[in-house]
Amino acid sequence: MEPQELDEELTIDLKKIFKTLWSRKKTIFLTFVLITGFFTALTFILPKKYTVDADLYINKTGTTNLSDLNPFVIADLGGSGGGLSGMLAGGASGLNDELEIIQSPLVIDRVIKENNLRYKKGKKKDEFISTKVFLKKNISIENKKGTNVISITYKNKDPKVAYNVVKSIISNYQLVNETLNTQKASSDKKLMEESLKDVNKELNQKIAEMKKSGAMPNSTMMGQVAVMQGYNKAISSALNTVANQAIEGQKRQIAVDAEVEKLKMVKSKLEWSTLVEQMAKNATNVTILKEPEQKRDFEFSEPKLLINIILGLVFSLFASLVLVILLENTDKKMTYSTLGEKVLYDLNKNTDDLKILLLASPEKSFTVLAFDGFNTGDMQSLSTFSNLKIIPADISPQTVDNIKRTDNIILASKIGRSSRKLYLQLKNICQEMKKDIYLEIV
Repeated sequence: MEPQELDEELTIDLKKIFKTLWSRKKTIFLTFVLITGFFTALTFILPKKYTVDADLYINKTGTTNLSDLNPFVIADLGGSGGGLSGMLAGGASGLNDELEIIQSPLVIDRVIKENNLRYKKGKKKDEFISTKVFLKKNISIENKKGTNVISITYKNKDPKVAYNVVKSIISNYQLVNETLNTQKASSDKKLMEESLKDVNKELNQKIAEMKKSGAMPNSTMMGQVAVMQGYNKAISSALNTVANQAIEGQKRQIAVDAEVEKLKMVKSKLEWSTLVEQMAKNATNVTILKEPEQKRDFEFSEPKLLINIILGLVFSLFASLVLVILLENTDKKMTYSTLGEKVLYDLNKNTDDLKILLLASPEKSFTVLAFDGFNTGDMQSLSTFSNLKIIPADISPQTVDNIKRTDNIILASKIGRSSRKLYLQLKNICQEMKKDIYLEIV
């Protein structure tokens, strides 16, 4: 196919599309007005929704578990950074753990009860909604890609409820975070308190045993004992007993001294654990970058007039196209989409081309089938050509005979006036007789 022929066909097709749409302009206009008007009206009919959001920065660069400040910290059995304290201490698991904590019943159930969120209908009417139901609607909790920021967004018809819910999520998450942050220090403190009791008990027992053994000889007496041992066997035997008691007394003194040192160490550990526990209560790895703000009555986020108008226009365009296609295929009168490829839209402006064709092909016969509504008077200038015949378009033996005896057929109809059914029937007859439909005039 030559480029020029392609351009001509494309021009004809685009012109047909334009003519088709233009012929339905009233329908298209009415569709746009109704649908766009409906979507615009929804802005004032639908209940308003208010959106409240907040941003939390989660510090993952280092631990906030202040138990690590304690020189006597007791190691976790699960290893460094294990368990929930590890999550909040910047473990390798990332912010997914934080998202799970925020969305857990531990946080959300408290939020639901604090804000009195209940089922409004159904079998569970007036019961508190579940965490699962809460997270399914109007709430978004997500990690902003590539950052340590968690964004919380909540929508509600009541601006006060929307604000309170976001505020409640943040406060309850911070509470859980604080609990997890102090959990290790509290555990260490409790263990130190138990150890202190045991050491005190042991020390008291050692002191009591030492008192029962009697006073321990001093170093001068021990020297005299050593000298007198060589003079008398009885004295030597008695002094050996004294020496053994002295040795036992030294052992008991050493045991008491060891318990005293142990007591000092346990007390020091307890003091550190108590200090860390107190500090941990005021420490957090959560920073509120954006505080939630309570919206005023006119600061609603949905529905938006501009968005509804755009949606109305989009739906109107789609509905118009569907409606035009439907009407073009069901209309009883002639439509532009029914026409073929060779179409003459304005006979008055293009009769010269047709005259040249008739003059150049005197040996060929042309028959014009004129349908109802077509003004044959526009073709009077062609009546002088002997190879052109104009006959009414109908289903009759004479018409069929004329089609059979002619070389080329020209169909002349009026859009919106001529019978579409008759038009298609005569086209089928021409195709069955293998007659070329040279031109279609509207």
